[in-house]
Amino acid sequence: MIALQRQYGQPHQLAQSEIAALLNSPDIRVGDAKAFQSFALNVDLLVGMLLSLEGPQGRELSCTGHVDRLLSKLPKHYRDSFIEHLQLRGRLHTDSLNPYNLHDLADWLKVKAEAQRLSTKMVQRYQTERLQVSLEARREVQPYGCLHRTSSYINRANLPPQEAPAMLSPSQRDPPSILQ
Repeated sequence: MIALQRQYGQPHQLAQSEIAALLNSPDIRVGDAKAFQSFALNVDLLVGMLLSLEGPQGRELSCTGHVDRLLSKLPKHYRDSFIEHLQLRGRLHTDSLNPYNLHDLADWLKVKAEAQRLSTKMVQRYQTERLQVSLEARREVQPYGCLHRTSSYINRANLPPQEAPAMLSPSQRDPPSILQ
């Protein structure tokens, strides 16, 4: 702790600089799983640092303003999901001035990040299995050619008169004799 104070100043300044770094990071775009995972990890690290610096009832950790500003970095559907999470836990129905805190956000982000990782693994597994089935199906289907005999019928209307007899077999060129 002393080394941190020498390097960064008072614990409160260190906490403020970490919060500012998170707030100055770019917004998380819809579908950017890597950025979301990084954001979740950084919030969790911030909460761990605040717990060690200020304890579980610390001022920075309990600040709903920090949570609101961090939530503004997320797409709307994530913000809505966090509110649903709080409602299911009964946190928004309390008369408290601080119904949620950074610890709540970090816990929710962990759950969402884990769900995202599992979802990605499931989709990758499905795509891999589908590709294997597709490759096996291609191997099982043997291509075959179908040759049709066309020499028995020649459309003489499309051929010049001198070429038409040459295209016929000898038995087709000579008309049957009536005398035979």
